[in-house]
Amino acid sequence: MDTNKLPLISVIIPAYNAEATIRRACCSVLMQTYPNVELIVVNDGSRDDTWQILQEFETAHGNVQCIDQENAGVSRARNVGIEHARGEFLAFLDADDELTPNCLERLYAIAEENGCAIATGNYAQIFPDGSVRGRAYSYQAPLRIWQGKEALEHSLKDDPATYAIWGKLYRRTAVGEVRFVEGKRIHEDAFFLFQLFLHQPNMAVADEIVINRYMVDGSASRSGFSEKFLDILYFAKRKCEIVETEYPEYRDLAKNVLVKACLALLNVMRTNRDPQYREVEKECLTTVRENAAYFIPALRRDRRIFWIVELRLYGAYKAISRAYARLN
Repeated sequence: MDTNKLPLISVIIPAYNAEATIRRACCSVLMQTYPNVELIVVNDGSRDDTWQILQEFETAHGNVQCIDQENAGVSRARNVGIEHARGEFLAFLDADDELTPNCLERLYAIAEENGCAIATGNYAQIFPDGSVRGRAYSYQAPLRIWQGKEALEHSLKDDPATYAIWGKLYRRTAVGEVRFVEGKRIHEDAFFLFQLFLHQPNMAVADEIVINRYMVDGSASRSGFSEKFLDILYFAKRKCEIVETEYPEYRDLAKNVLVKACLALLNVMRTNRDPQYREVEKECLTTVRENAAYFIPALRRDRRIFWIVELRLYGAYKAISRAYARLN
């Protein structure tokens, strides 16, 4: 590849207390087969040696920019990264994951060949015991092209390709002024994508592994229930409000999003004992039952918790989950 003829790709990594993994993440960007890359890492007030490690990378590599900020959350860190990025294309990476060596080369080629503003691929899951799940999702076809409102429609149907911001390449023009909602920690990335889809970008979905995801037990999406998980319901309601105003023809699909959010929240709340969230639990149960006709299952776990709620077995499910948690 001729570096001078290729557009710059900016890869943004938010980092918080990531000393154990940040080297791996940074190296995966710097060793890309695509030659015109800049790496932007935003240190979000880490209390370990993350910042010292990043300074070493910045000193050693001319295409690395490290930014230090007080702890303000992952959304703020990503927004700062976007503001500092110079690339015609943007990509996001979490500090505990890594890009496959040809990730950016393949996503750029797919975007260019198909005239798409967003290109995404599949990913591998690597578990703490070293086991690997080769493809996280079945994309049903080697390559799908979504045009116009199709990406938004698939987002509302909960297509796995619309879940997360990582494993994707974005034209800067597609991102525009869209930013992450600061102060939120769960589903903030899916809402960012939703906002992009409102502008009807063409999107390519390739069944190629472009990222390795390390399944860390203490990550925000895999930890036990806490108040931050209420963000799931917050973003679902926001989506419903926006669809009602801007795309009323998708009103029924938006109800599917709301049902999915309630199911996800109920699932993570199953071991919670704090009475202050009882009303939220009741709201979720009522919402699922009243909107059951709009439910579109995407994953096996969706079907399981849906039928538990529909058959009014959620109380028993909670009791069993709590007993299991005590035993383990």
